[in-house]
Amino acid sequence: MSDWQATYNGLTIGAGTNYGISSISGLGGIPEIRSGDQDRTRVHGQFAGIDLFAGRDIDLEVTIPSKHPSNSVWQAFSAAFVGGQATELPLVLQIPGVAGGAEIQVNARVRKLSLPLDMEYYTGTGRALVQFHATDPRLYESNLQTISATQATSAGGLTFNATFNLSFGGAISGGQATATNAGEFSTPWEATIAGPVVDPRIINNTTGQVLSFTGSVGATESLVVSSFDRTVLLNGTASRYRWLNTGSQWWDLPPGNTVFQYAASSGAGSLTVTYRSAWI
Repeated sequence: MSDWQATYNGLTIGAGTNYGISSISGLGGIPEIRSGDQDRTRVHGQFAGIDLFAGRDIDLEVTIPSKHPSNSVWQAFSAAFVGGQATELPLVLQIPGVAGGAEIQVNARVRKLSLPLDMEYYTGTGRALVQFHATDPRLYESNLQTISATQATSAGGLTFNATFNLSFGGAISGGQATATNAGEFSTPWEATIAGPVVDPRIINNTTGQVLSFTGSVGATESLVVSSFDRTVLLNGTASRYRWLNTGSQWWDLPPGNTVFQYAASSGAGSLTVTYRSAWI
């Protein structure tokens, strides 16, 4: 277990530190299921709903080979794991056998800190238990991945006259970038569309799903689109969800490759997508 390591709120525990990890629970198996099943009326059984994951609890048992409650080693430990916080912080973990041994992170808050006041605590080797709760149960790759694309171009359409006009639009080409989710579970993404651009579109060329918008993004502006929060924000603050056209479809990135394409009615601009590979 000497190569296990965890970092939270500026404190690293595990290999090469003053703190040893004796056990971790909550990473193996799957988180609690939030079932959408509904009971059938007056008959046996249920109507099948959608199974979704709830949050994730992670318990970390730590050994601290240092005595006396006023010791700076203990003070640093308790200061890092303060409960009652409103903001989730990244818990960064590297555990053999979890996510293929990759460095991963879970955004979590401290829900419990137990420091037993026994003789070991006062004489040389204390034990502590820290419980974290993550509202998003995914185990994310700690490295943020980034892909980008410039605007796609449209081939010229075919137009001819009969007794009425017919027009066929040309195919969209270029403007593509591939996102690779190296994990085993779908992961959200965030896209930033930099102006100037009119009526931008984010296209999933792998599935055919499209997020299309009616609106103008200025030369010094950006449109930030989050698949996790389902938000559309001008300059990252002002909601422009009303720009989202009827028929648009949200998606997450499944394991493997997803090809993004960026297009628009006019203008230039660019698309940048950030994401992390994910496990569950």
